[in-house]
Amino acid sequence: MKFLEYSLYFTMFTAFFPTPGYLYVQVLISLVQFLTLMYLMVQKKISFKKVFNKYSFFLIALFLFAGVSIFWVKDISGWMNYTAVLFVGMMNSLILWLAISKKQVVNNLMKLFILAILLHNIVGWFEVITGVYPFAFSIENLAYNRLLRRPITFFKNVNDFATYLLFALIFLISYEPIQSAFSKVPFKLKQIFKWLLALSTFGLIIMVGSRGILLVSIVAMMLLGVLKIKDSMFRKRIVLIGLGSFVLALIGIVVVVGLIDIDALDPGDSSRIYLTLNGLEYLKDTIFVGVGPGNVSHYLESYRYFPVGHLRTIHNWWIEFLVMYGLVFFVIYITMYVRNVLKSYQKLRWHKNYLYVFTTTWAIAFIVGSVISSSLYTTLWVIFIHNTMFIMVNKN
Repeated sequence: MKFLEYSLYFTMFTAFFPTPGYLYVQVLISLVQFLTLMYLMVQKKISFKKVFNKYSFFLIALFLFAGVSIFWVKDISGWMNYTAVLFVGMMNSLILWLAISKKQVVNNLMKLFILAILLHNIVGWFEVITGVYPFAFSIENLAYNRLLRRPITFFKNVNDFATYLLFALIFLISYEPIQSAFSKVPFKLKQIFKWLLALSTFGLIIMVGSRGILLVSIVAMMLLGVLKIKDSMFRKRIVLIGLGSFVLALIGIVVVVGLIDIDALDPGDSSRIYLTLNGLEYLKDTIFVGVGPGNVSHYLESYRYFPVGHLRTIHNWWIEFLVMYGLVFFVIYITMYVRNVLKSYQKLRWHKNYLYVFTTTWAIAFIVGSVISSSLYTTLWVIFIHNTMFIMVNKN
């Protein structure tokens, strides 16, 4: 059991630092975790009910589908990469479900999250100040990023780092320091450190230059402010006013500008729409079963119904899931996601726990934030935080 707990800490922490070859290490550890888990279950030291839950069953079903899809996928190397990440994510969900009921495990994970955020802030500001990128491996446009002093740290591009910073900002603002943790440090000092780190993280979001992530960050901070209001009636009024203003603004834009003309949009925006339309065509071509994990890029390379230039990833978490895994799994996933958001908010009202402030805000922010990067399905920290979000809400 201790091995599973400590391996969880190791995999969760290192997932935030996607260095070359880290996926191989994660797969190896996941295989050892799988064998350990099977041994403990055979020895009846862990019961079946303690390991499995609805969310893990969903991931197992996805993994089995990925295995069957080998019979029709076109790109075997892409399939292997995505399936390996899916296996690691599946094992992470099982170990999380098993261990996260212990309060100490949750506290340790929170400390690891903060440590990772701190390290990324240090490296990020070092890159901004010096123009030196010590951990930027195989970045094609590194010279351009150096010219603009855009931080990347350990990630493959600025959008991936921006998405991580969005997570970091939401987590830090949600987080409430525990007085018993690092008891020798004054509680007030912990609060000051938290807000300084949050301010530093927001500064890096500005330096990255991703307009989408910056906008989502501002909206997320507003949402966090609303969720932290203790007066439930006042909070409901603020939410209704916000939603009403958004709908009126949307209607006003349609009335003034008219319906969107795709060809009149910025080339980058029109390409994103055409990527989605291509994906929907591939879905229809496979009779809504899906092209299989890791095969969207092959289809965009070989079969293009709409012009997308040099782009070979679909740039949309939701559409990519739909195209890879098909309509049935997509409907199940969306249903689970919506229920998770509602249940998270419900638990927040009951318990006033900062964890549910985080899970609620992150789940909502991720809906938009996940379409900024080209693809997040091989980004392990996203998969792990996704698991954490689902499991923390469903685990008592």
